[in-house]
Amino acid sequence: QMCIRDSYQTVGEGPDGRTSAYDSYVARTDDGDGVHGLVVVAIDVTERLERERAFVASEESGRLAVEATGIGLWSLDLATNVVTWNDAMHRICGVDTPLGPEAFTQKLAHPDDVARIRANTESIKLQDRFQDSPARIIRPDGETRWVLTTGRLLRDTRGTPTQLIGTTLDVTSERLLDERLRQSQRLEAVGQLSAGVAHNFNNICLLYTSPSPRDRTR
Repeated sequence: QMCIRDSYQTVGEGPDGRTSAYDSYVARTDDGDGVHGLVVVAIDVTERLERERAFVASEESGRLAVEATGIGLWSLDLATNVVTWNDAMHRICGVDTPLGPEAFTQKLAHPDDVARIRANTESIKLQDRFQDSPARIIRPDGETRWVLTTGRLLRDTRGTPTQLIGTTLDVTSERLLDERLRQSQRLEAVGQLSAGVAHNFNNICLLYTSPSPRDRTR
């Protein structure tokens, strides 16, 4: 009979001289004649642990990169209707509870943008993805923000939709900068037009107020 009594992980020098990690299992043996012994099995798990550490490091790097960009990540499990948001998504929208696409539209979308947001969301059923143009949301604190949202529909091997995932980016600053730039360009154009009108008006005034050649010879 053999029965595993214990297991543990240890490190030691491997056949190639490098330090390796091992999952070790200890079993007690009994041959039925009163002779007892132990069997120790050690499995080299160095490569597995290195892959796990590399995966964790990669995942952490990706998380930090996403946090640095401020991109909101969201997902909707179509089987359970469970919605998941990352921290950036909560900060952008100013709400504590994750909202699915329809609830997001109902509670946050600016009234003038509701129809367009709904149409873009519906288009994902035909194209499996969408990218909206910047749209306005009204946060619970009353602040209006401009956001850019993209989405993608995931399907299983049978083609059945399983998950809706996407990103939301706050582009308010860029939108305001663009508005200021357009306003500046409009003001510059008005200024040039005004200067031109003033110049022409001045020429007209000079034409009518300047003495005639006959008057200058008197």
